[in-house]
Amino acid sequence: MSRFKPAIISRYIFKHFVSPFAVASMFFTFIIMVFYLKEIIRLAIQKSIPFSIVGKLVYYSTGWTLAMTLPMAALMAVIMAVGGMNADSEIIAMRAGGITYPRIFRPYLWFGAFMTLGMFWYNHVIIPDCFAEMRKLTNHILSADPTMVISENQFTMLDDGDDAKRIIFVEKMEKRGKEKSTLLHNVQIRTMSKMENGIFKVSETILARNGIKVVKNYPDGRYQKALRLYKGYVVTSNSDQTTSQRIDFQEGHMDLHLTDDDAFKGKLGNDDFGAFTTGKLFDRISEISAQNEDDLQKDLLARAKIEMHKRFALPFATIVFLFLGFPLGIANRRSGKGMGFGLSIAFIFMYFALFLFANTIGGAKGFLSPFFAVWLGNIVTFLTGAYIFVKRTGDFELKDILLIFRKK
Repeated sequence: MSRFKPAIISRYIFKHFVSPFAVASMFFTFIIMVFYLKEIIRLAIQKSIPFSIVGKLVYYSTGWTLAMTLPMAALMAVIMAVGGMNADSEIIAMRAGGITYPRIFRPYLWFGAFMTLGMFWYNHVIIPDCFAEMRKLTNHILSADPTMVISENQFTMLDDGDDAKRIIFVEKMEKRGKEKSTLLHNVQIRTMSKMENGIFKVSETILARNGIKVVKNYPDGRYQKALRLYKGYVVTSNSDQTTSQRIDFQEGHMDLHLTDDDAFKGKLGNDDFGAFTTGKLFDRISEISAQNEDDLQKDLLARAKIEMHKRFALPFATIVFLFLGFPLGIANRRSGKGMGFGLSIAFIFMYFALFLFANTIGGAKGFLSPFFAVWLGNIVTFLTGAYIFVKRTGDFELKDILLIFRKK
């Protein structure tokens, strides 16, 4: 068993890495969560969402956030650990004792390999569950009271079925004091129906000056949640959208029935790719590929493939960041941890800026293949790290990457 025990030098090097990695993980997770917590807290305060649901939203959003923050933390930790040892002349002492740069890097590479395997499992098993549970919670809130998740001047999915979807737009929302209800102003609701070719098109549009949520009680004891709309009209179109019909309710009201909670709260849409298991995602890609290719289907296929490649590309970001961070720490001779923090933030920003740009502008718009759009950040970052590695460490060549795990 002793041959599998890390050498003293490896344990010493890795010890300098553990603390910065833990701190950086919490730091980046907190920073990213702030943006989501802001919306969750707004819903909790303004919409009176129960604390139990708020806690679940925070829990599941933290789960999928870790897929991004752990690779970020690895980059910051290796720069700060190596930079700190370099500033204390420990790297120079190791080199004087005959320890090569590849040998110093070995503990980080082993860590990166285990992290990549762990994140691969995490992205394929845990992340889809987190997305699915978050979507179910959102649907639960929406079915209980759609005014909770509606925001002014934004389109919001009212319900998402296999054959029809409803989207609502509200210009202004007004809280009504003692009644604790929300009055909606200038409401627009669009129903998107699924055509024979699988494409969703607008089949009904409702425009109303005002609206409010009501609960209708029936004589048999049943109740039905609805949006009661005032002073408006409905425009419906046939399947080929060649004719339309208008119905006014300017002098009365119209009740728009909402999907029952039990039928809706656990439902996932056909384009909720983040919530799909990997097997289901591959099946969905095959299903979309077999359909007629038009612009909407191509866009749907690109989004599905981008989600699939993300699950493979993001786990490798840990090793890629370590390859970049180690030579940056070596180059950071006297500035110590302060400069390491700044360098890590700069390169993380560059990586995810490239990642988001390639995904949204390249992959989603068709300028890049989904594979290249997702993997571009890893490729550029790895090549940059390999170049700096070779330039900054005189006893390291690219061929040594294949031998770096070897015991000496």
